[in-house]
Amino acid sequence: MFNLVKYELKGYYKDFIIILSAITLANLFLFTVAQWPPQGKFFFSTLITFAAMIVVFVWNIKLFSRDMYEDSGYLLFTLPQSGYSILGAKLVTTIIQVAIVGLVAGVFNLIHLRNIVNFKELFSSLPNLMNNVNIGFLIFLAIISILEYVYFLLSIYFSISLSKVAIKNKKMGKLGGFVIFIVLSLVVGKITQLLTVTFPEVFNINILTAQGELNLGVGLGIMVVPVNIAAAAFNILFFMVMYIATAFILEKKVDF
Repeated sequence: MFNLVKYELKGYYKDFIIILSAITLANLFLFTVAQWPPQGKFFFSTLITFAAMIVVFVWNIKLFSRDMYEDSGYLLFTLPQSGYSILGAKLVTTIIQVAIVGLVAGVFNLIHLRNIVNFKELFSSLPNLMNNVNIGFLIFLAIISILEYVYFLLSIYFSISLSKVAIKNKKMGKLGGFVIFIVLSLVVGKITQLLTVTFPEVFNINILTAQGELNLGVGLGIMVVPVNIAAAAFNILFFMVMYIATAFILEKKVDF
């Protein structure tokens, strides 16, 4: 699978060079505009990051769709790789793409932010902040953010692969994939809503530590993030079903 990841990344090296160069040049231009306030420069740097992440999102979709509808699929599906490996490699590649571009753009954001916020004071207050904030909550937030993005991409990949098998016409197949994705999202959203109402049991993740709650003078267990158990279980199960179904389609049903 890791050879597939290297293959996928290699196919985008020119795009990486272009977008990283664009991010760098655009931010360097902001440094040369002396009449703009630091807040304005940070705002435009944030817009540059947002635009770059939109481009990466398009890459992430094209990473899968091009092998469904373009000639690159002939080579990929002749490799001695299972559908699970192919799909897993693509999802890992998307995370790497987002991480690299996000890291470079984020560095420039921090440089601009340094002209607004006193980093020395900020870092000196971090120990106190970490004593107040629940580390488990921060880990949960980071993991759930990655999983939500992967879940979203997998639902798109599943819709594209299902459309590819069901609709042979290329143009209609792309439109069909979009329609399937919309219908799938609405159905999953409705089921999740019904589960939340029918089974309201939740488990809470504390945002603050016990010491943090005392320091801020809030009630014990008030600042929490509720997670519905039934909805979470359904989404995990549906993620697994989509992964297995998409991998099966890639391995057994895709025909060029």
